Amino acid sequence: MSWKLPQSSSNLSGPNHRKIYPGNYALPNRLLELLLGLPKSPRLLDIGADHGLLALSALRLGLTDNAWAIDRRKGPLDGAIARTLQSSDDRLSFVLSDGLAEVTTRSDDVVVVAGMSGENASTILENARLSQDSLPSIWAFQVNDGHEELRRTLASHGFVPLAEWFVAESKRFFLNQVWMQVGHSPRRLSDMELLMGPLSLSGRTPLLDEWVQWELARIDVQLEGIANSSDGSESGERVTCLLRRRALLTGASACH
Repeated sequence: MSWKLPQSSSNLSGPNHRKIYPGNYALPNRLLELLLGLPKSPRLLDIGADHGLLALSALRLGLTDNAWAIDRRKGPLDGAIARTLQSSDDRLSFVLSDGLAEVTTRSDDVVVVAGMSGENASTILENARLSQDSLPSIWAFQVNDGHEELRRTLASHGFVPLAEWFVAESKRFFLNQVWMQVGHSPRRLSDMELLMGPLSLSGRTPLLDEWVQWELARIDVQLEGIANSSDGSESGERVTCLLRRRALLTGASACH
């Protein structure tokens, strides 16, 4: 499968938001970037729907024929329905479900998981793998943390990364990932691949160098904070973990 990273979504910012989104709500640029990195699909499943705008935007941008906004809590789902009411679309469905538990998936579905931890995203994938007869082959992620755990889980179930790229926003970076299942044989990722991503040394991860420098600076701040505290054994473990992470990042930076 050929794969292209998304073009800049800057043309969808500002006044153009009103053409796509209802009322005063607009999908954050980082999520627009994730959407623009997806293949067209018969159905898109947005897990953790929150505001509902990602599913609606996928329809408006012609990325899917049908979109399901899925959330395990009634409150957020009701909020998503209210926010998208002005732009109602009979191809947009709202589903109360813990992950994909109440959904019968198809292999040609595209699943989007954003706004949660990598550990929770891994659990959603694991549960779907055990309960679904036909697991969707394309999964896209933008998780808040736990990228290493998520990569380990994906690789262990025969997924390979199609694209990984960073989106920079004020004071932080967001990592977008698109993975495809190509078999069921587990792959073991190296420590460097778990930390940086399997595509990191291929030069196919935009803004990787900038993220590395930002992450190194963040680690230094944490180390300084620990040095100025009087914590005991927990600090020792934390320092060891941070120093190991710093060494991997420094080594990766030297390879670029």
